[in-house]
Amino acid sequence: MTQDTKAASFTDKFARTLLATTCLTVAGGASASASTFLEGSVPTTHDFPSAPIGTLVPLGTDEVQGFLGTANFEGVGKDLGDWFTFQGLPGGGGFNLHAFATENGEGVGIALFDSSLHQIANGFIGHVGEAGLQYTGSVPGDGELVVDIFHGNENSATNGSYTVDLATTASPEPATLPLAGLAIGGALAWRRRRKQ
Repeated sequence: MTQDTKAASFTDKFARTLLATTCLTVAGGASASASTFLEGSVPTTHDFPSAPIGTLVPLGTDEVQGFLGTANFEGVGKDLGDWFTFQGLPGGGGFNLHAFATENGEGVGIALFDSSLHQIANGFIGHVGEAGLQYTGSVPGDGELVVDIFHGNENSATNGSYTVDLATTASPEPATLPLAGLAIGGALAWRRRRKQ
């Protein structure tokens, strides 16, 4: 085997390996699961706590459905606030949150915090049939996003339910893009050599 043939063989193997690992990385990232978490389901058998940091919703949760009310809720009295935390999010990545009322929901507000309880955003969800609140931001570095759902005015609070949808986008690791470029360049070089 000549020196040129050995170099070409090494380049071919290297290009195929890079291409395969890049494809597997992309496929692995796309296979994340998503689920809905209902207030009152395991691990919380009753109401979400009314204090920070609240319930840690299971990993992979992208929707939370809950209830606030002035009536006696499951024997615990008035339920004027719910706290829960999305965990395992891609730290530094982006997120888009959509919160809306699914029944009544008059005067229901939402506030978003990092795990140190520094406020990120707040606003009102609105009434049933309205668009609700949309917020786009960056996931805190530790991958936790704390949510507080509350009645804006205890005196006029009504019973109502809400839904919070969360979609995240991972921020690529610093080495991912150059590695992907190298894999594509290697694949093109391999293809060119095969044609010759």
